[in-house]
Amino acid sequence: MLAARGVEIAREGVVAVEGSKPTVILAGGRKVPLDGLFTAPRTRMANGLPEALGRALEEGPLGPYIRTDATKATSVAGVFACGDAARAAGSVSHAVGDGVTAGMAAHRSLIFDMH
Repeated sequence: MLAARGVEIAREGVVAVEGSKPTVILAGGRKVPLDGLFTAPRTRMANGLPEALGRALEEGPLGPYIRTDATKATSVAGVFACGDAARAAGSVSHAVGDGVTAGMAAHRSLIFDMH
């Protein structure tokens, strides 16, 4: 069905993307000009803070992220994480929702979980 729509699957690795109108350079040297291109680059933590705090990281398809539970609590008691740092893939709407969840859980931990 893809071939009928003019879709070609290139099995070689991508070496580079060049030009303002993207041209993909494949490992074999072949150049494939495109009308548009969507990418999903690997991400990384902006700094070493998660590791310094002892937070456990997971490896997602796009890079590492901070492991959290449903309330956005990390592996360190009283530490919460949200947004792209705590998701396998970035999304503004999910980051906003995660922020609300983390904020409510942090508030609850300060008010109700005092020892």
